[in-house]
This record gives sequence, structure tokens and C-alpha cells, in this order.
Amino acid sequence: MQDACLVFVGSLNREAPYFQGSRGVGIGVYSFDEETLETRKLAETGDVDNPTFLSVTPGGSHVYANSEVFTWREGVVSAYRFDRQTGTLSYINKQPTLGSITAHNTVTRDGTKLLVANYGMGEGGPDRSLVVYGLRDDGGLTAPLSSVAHSGTGPDAARQERPHAHSVTETIAGGVTMVADLGIDRLVSYRIGPDGGLTRLAESALAPGAGPRHVALHPGGRFAFVMNNWIRRSSRLHWTKRQAGSPRSTRSRPYRPRRATAIIAPTSRYRPTAASSMAPTAAMTVSWCFPSTSRRARLRWSTMRRAGALRRAIWH
Repeated sequence: MQDACLVFVGSLNREAPYFQGSRGVGIGVYSFDEETLETRKLAETGDVDNPTFLSVTPGGSHVYANSEVFTWREGVVSAYRFDRQTGTLSYINKQPTLGSITAHNTVTRDGTKLLVANYGMGEGGPDRSLVVYGLRDDGGLTAPLSSVAHSGTGPDAARQERPHAHSVTETIAGGVTMVADLGIDRLVSYRIGPDGGLTRLAESALAPGAGPRHVALHPGGRFAFVMNNWIRRSSRLHWTKRQAGSPRSTRSRPYRPRRATAIIAPTSRYRPTAASSMAPTAAMTVSWCFPSTSRRARLRWSTMRRAGALRRAIWH
């Protein structure tokens, strides 16, 4: 159990106009046998609303879940503790996200903070795009340390009528984070201070109407790859010595859109992988926590046939 590969599954349990038929439980934890591809449920909890994105600490001891509920002016992010020995998942605390349609979160590379991105819809409320929380010694969340709001629009009046921060990604070196804002076609870079303060460094403009959604980083730290929402191209950006804070676009490559897309972010010891799926009858998120002995590989998994069920995962 101590060396097992863990799979953390967030399944939606409240419907939204864009998540019909959501009948999941909440958060589940599974063990995954890399040789036989078998999974075994270890724990689950239904006391969290619509956990649309999960981040897991490298050792698999703590999980942070966004709650994305369509009618809420503010989402929440919840902290849970997972005990490998007893196989129990315990609630610690939660904090408001200071924005609506909370879309993404990530633990900073130094393990001291949690970054949260709010997609944002409508008007009213704090309406912040990026929020920083401290992580307590027990893994719980502090009150927000800082936050920022984006402004602007894109060429698509129906979908880019306002900023829509979709994901937040820290650079390989750490200390600098990029927000992919689907509404304004930009990657916005910030330096994260020791106290959690945010200093805006630069903005990287992408193709008008691209709708940047997620960012994957090359392990060497120089290149960033952006998955766009509307144009059928992925964008590659790179840093130069004069651009410490913001990458510059180099080219775009066409891709075939899939029903489910995985975003992979390797770390030094463990490899947590987060993926999200939106299908006609199911919506869920998956976070993987691999022990250090795991071989470098690629994950492929099928769309779920029913909400809350992980149909199959193929590790090859």
C-alpha cells in the first residue's frame, strides 16, 4: 500500500447546463496495479459539491478539490487528508475561491501554496481570476493571501465577452505562474512572492479567438505548449533570456480534437497527472500519484459510460 499507485477521482454530483446527467459520488481514491491494470476502491466521500478539478500532493497525502456549481457567485476549494495505512479520506477545511465557476488549481512546486483559477461567469461577487492560498502544517488551507482580476474581451462576442481564466501553471523553476485566459486570448504571467503576493510580469498574446485552455511545460523549462479551445491548433511558446516572465509564441500545430484531453505535468519524484472529461452522460476529473519507481509513460483512458465510474485505464 505504501508504494501503490493511487488514483484520485472527482465525479460530479450536481447538474449544470453544461454537465447534464451528473450522478457521481464526489471524491474517490483507488489503488492502481501497473502490471495487471486492476483498480481497487480505497475510500470515497460525497460531502463535496461538483469536484471538477483535483490537485494531489506528491506523496498522495492531501487532495485539494474545486467545487464548480453553476448558480454560485463564489466557488469553494476543499482540503482532504488521505491516510495510506488506513485507507481513509478525511475532510480538513475549505475556503471561498473569490470567483465563480472555479476551474483549476495547482500546488506550488515548493509545497507551500495553492493557486486557484476562476473561469467566471456573469456579474457580481468578488470576481477574481487568480487566488493564492497558503498550506498549513496539517494540509489545510489558509484564508486567501492575494488575488487578481483580469480584464478585456476576445473577438467571439458570445464566448469571449469577458475574461475566463481556465488554468494556472507554475513554471518548472518555480516562483512564476501562468494563467491561461480563454476569454482574452492571453497567457498572463505572475511572480509569486514568499508571502503569496502576486506581481504581474507580462502577457503573451495568442491568435485572436484561440481560447487558451491548458498549458503543459517541457521538463527542460524552456517551452510551453498551449491547448486552445476553439482553433484546431496547439500553440508552442518559448522563453528567451530577456523574457524571464512571459513566453513568446513560436508556432502553432494542428491537432484532432478529442472527447477527452489529458494534461500531463511531471514532477521530480512523483508524477501527478490530472485529466478532465466532459461526455454526454458523465463528467469527472482524475489525478494520479505515481511512486518514484514508476516508469516514464503515457496514460490513455476511455470516456466513462456512466457518471462516477472509471471504466478503464490503460497504462502503457
